[in-house]
Amino acid sequence: MSRDRNRSRRMNRNVFIDNLRGFNLINMILFHGIWDLVYIFGCDIKWFDSWIGVVWQIFIACTFVVIAGYCYGYSRNKLKHGLKVFIAGGIISLVTYIFMPENIIIFGVLTMLGSCMIIMVPTQKLLHKINAYIGFGVFLILFIMTYNISLGYIGIKSILSIDLPKRMYSNWISTFMGFPMDEFYSTDYFGIIPWFFLFVVGYYLKSIIDNLSLVKVINEAKEKCEDKGIHIKGRGPINWLGRHSLIVYMVHQPVVYGILALIFKIWGNM
Repeated sequence: MSRDRNRSRRMNRNVFIDNLRGFNLINMILFHGIWDLVYIFGCDIKWFDSWIGVVWQIFIACTFVVIAGYCYGYSRNKLKHGLKVFIAGGIISLVTYIFMPENIIIFGVLTMLGSCMIIMVPTQKLLHKINAYIGFGVFLILFIMTYNISLGYIGIKSILSIDLPKRMYSNWISTFMGFPMDEFYSTDYFGIIPWFFLFVVGYYLKSIIDNLSLVKVINEAKEKCEDKGIHIKGRGPINWLGRHSLIVYMVHQPVVYGILALIFKIWGNM
């Protein structure tokens, strides 16, 4: 009985994370759809280039990375999973290079996430020795302080910042690490720094949530509702998206572009 209850709680926990990931995936698909409208099809959507679009983009990116770090511990073969995500990122780079060179993606989000998972394999034991609350705070600060490292400085520009030497931004290795060279171009760029720091924030967030027994509280509340005949369904279309996020991410961009291209072609012939 106890084993069944623990299995049920693990499933409920994953349902919640998959729902959150699915919701964020919908956000990302909508964002990329509007990006295509503005930068490929020439639509004038002024608010998208304002602070609203910037905040929306940052929210999507940060949520994805934190969730990935949170879920890192669930993977049975962490190295294999990291390599799979990394290769998926390479496939996207190859496809965009061949079919959409003007919108090529190099060192995109999947390449970064796969790299973070691979880096975590030898470093997890060391990170595990650090108190989760301290680790969460330290790596969150590191992420904030290095967020604009691709622009040539660390810190917060209006408060305290340090310009970095240009020689740090010199080649493909530095670009991969988060220090892009001058001639580098990618429509979706995520350097290892600062995003690895946020990935680790997600890793520590899982430990904090486990320590606070928040999952246990949520599951107990759900069980009470079900005892009263109130059934809360966690699995649906959003959950399905979350459970298949890798393949959905890989195919959504050509699908969205294809749909929009078809719409504009039909519209132009009317």
